[in-house]
Amino acid sequence: MLLRWLLHPETRDFHLNQMIVIIAQVGEEFAGTKRLVEQIIFPLLTQHRIRTVQVARAGPSDKDGIVVLSDTRAPSVCHTEGAWRLGDHLMRDGTAPQYANGRHFCAQRFKGWPIAKWVKQELRGRRYRSILGYHAEEPKRAAKAADYADIQRTHEFPLIAWGWGRAEVLAYVRDVTGEEWEKSCCGFCPFTGGRVELVERHLREPEQGARALLMELLSRSMNPRFGLYPSGKPLRATLEAAGCVAAITQFQRMILTHEWAVYRVRRIYREKAPLVDRSVAIIATGDRQAMLDHLRILGQTEVVGGIERVYFHRRPEGLLPSVEAFYVAAPHIIAKKEKKSFATRWHHHTDETRHGVSQIALF
Repeated sequence: MLLRWLLHPETRDFHLNQMIVIIAQVGEEFAGTKRLVEQIIFPLLTQHRIRTVQVARAGPSDKDGIVVLSDTRAPSVCHTEGAWRLGDHLMRDGTAPQYANGRHFCAQRFKGWPIAKWVKQELRGRRYRSILGYHAEEPKRAAKAADYADIQRTHEFPLIAWGWGRAEVLAYVRDVTGEEWEKSCCGFCPFTGGRVELVERHLREPEQGARALLMELLSRSMNPRFGLYPSGKPLRATLEAAGCVAAITQFQRMILTHEWAVYRVRRIYREKAPLVDRSVAIIATGDRQAMLDHLRILGQTEVVGGIERVYFHRRPEGLLPSVEAFYVAAPHIIAKKEKKSFATRWHHHTDETRHGVSQIALF
């Protein structure tokens, strides 16, 4: 859209000084995308003196607000480092990107929210046109976005109006830039499903693959059923099959040198929302081998997907409400977390002392 509007003025119905380009930086973009934006897009925006704003979340809570990384008519640096990084946020919670019923929670919290926050602060209620880049093969996404139009804004989808699908978009970009433009995404994006294109990027940028592997390890440590991809296939297996030796080596170095912890993880599965309550407590910290040894003292370990756990409550499949609890060793990145009401709800469902938890916790 931007390229066509800048290079073919007849395709737009507004003056360029009326346009603001706003980018939400989540802190996880591939270096290849940064290079393309800085070498091709930003010089054009500078040439036409187009106001370009880069924003990011300032912290884990909406109360932390946003950080304006750049606001200029001569952009030169694409601030892909962000501020409060999406990956750090997810790993602190011991989880991976969440997707359910077509909702993409990462995009809502780290893209949509910072942009909406800046627009609200900047425009102060003035009407504006919101231009989105959904293409002709994404009518459902466009329809969902159109539902959020209001008295202040209307949503428009030029690529759909032009009848351009992804193939037409890529062909146009290739023709005017000479580049094969890769899709913007995080290195741990669940919607890629470990496709060949993403694996090739991990081969070129192994640090992204290592970071994704670390996230997968943390998420599966907290919940063996929740990896990066809906298919359940581990990213580790995909990278090993593709020969991503550098990414795997970096990941192994990370987990060997990082401090580890033994975590106590408890879950309550409920019949109505919130469907799952989780408590995470840190029992001990130290190097990796010391924490694995500590874990094995706590009881009989069970290995699932290469991760050892000591269970003291098993969830009966299909039974609600029910509970699950175990000890696991993992890199000391996940933060302790428990809602105020959790202890009361936990005791409502089980008697910890009867199951020996109090005695085990003394080690």
